[in-house]
Amino acid sequence: MNKQQPFCEFCDIFQNKKNQIIFQNDFVFAIEDIDLASSQRHILVCPIKHIENSSYLTKNDLQLLDEIHKVCEQILQKSHPGKEYKYGFHIPPHISIDHLHYHGIVLPIRDQFFGLVKFGRLLYPMSYIKENILQQNAKKEE
Repeated sequence: MNKQQPFCEFCDIFQNKKNQIIFQNDFVFAIEDIDLASSQRHILVCPIKHIENSSYLTKNDLQLLDEIHKVCEQILQKSHPGKEYKYGFHIPPHISIDHLHYHGIVLPIRDQFFGLVKFGRLLYPMSYIKENILQQNAKKEE
C-alpha cells in the first residue's frame, strides 16, 4: 500500500494480520470471509498487489487471474471435496472493499435471499472478467 492510497482492509490484513491468512504465495493470499454463516465455507482470494477492482485489470493480469482461480479452487476442493462451488467477483458499483477479491463459496448458500442478492446476479464469473479485459484491450488496439 503506497502513501497516497487510502486505508485498504485487505492490504492491512496482508501486512499486519498474518494470522488471518489461510494461504499465501508470491502472488495471492486467501482469507476466510467474515460472513461464515452464508455457507459451509466462504473464502476470498486477493492479489498481493493492490488492484482496486476488476476495472483496473489489463491483459497483463490474465495470469494473475488464473492463479487466483487455481488457488481458490484448490482450497475449497481440499476442505470440501466432491461439493459444488460458486466462484466470482463483485464489480463496480457493487463492491464492499476496494481491493480485488475473488469469492469461493461451498454450495449451498444457506440464506436464499442473501444468496440471490449478494451472490446471485452480483457475482460475476472469471470468464466474464477475462472477456471484458480482452474487449477493452481490443478497443485500445483499434
